[in-house]
Amino acid sequence: MPTVERALTDLAKELDLRIVRGKEIYELRPPVGIHKGTALLELATALGVRDSSGALAGSLIYAGDDRTDEDAFRAVRSLSGGGPPVTVHVGSTEPGKAAATDAEFIVGDPAAMGELLGWLASIRTSHERRA
Repeated sequence: MPTVERALTDLAKELDLRIVRGKEIYELRPPVGIHKGTALLELATALGVRDSSGALAGSLIYAGDDRTDEDAFRAVRSLSGGGPPVTVHVGSTEPGKAAATDAEFIVGDPAAMGELLGWLASIRTSHERRA
């Protein structure tokens, strides 16, 4: 077992934390049901994108490139009402290299995500001009 992983395992046991392995990270989490998905739902409520009943009240897109983003993909896709939420995994699309994901869409890399966001912004701008 590598030195860093051993040290984290020992620390996690000592402090009663869980280790969640990401793509190039280790997360130490408390033994509670809080993760990127629950945080995202709270943020959506605070921003008015999710109403007090928990239904989607606006547009929502979530993109991520790590296993730790899977909780958020599942949380976003569980929302109902409003426009459909969009989830995007940023990572390899090559056969055999693509990660299993709960995201609705996959883009190959951060540059492709930037292109997608640019395209979405241009659509929004053209709709605002027509209104």
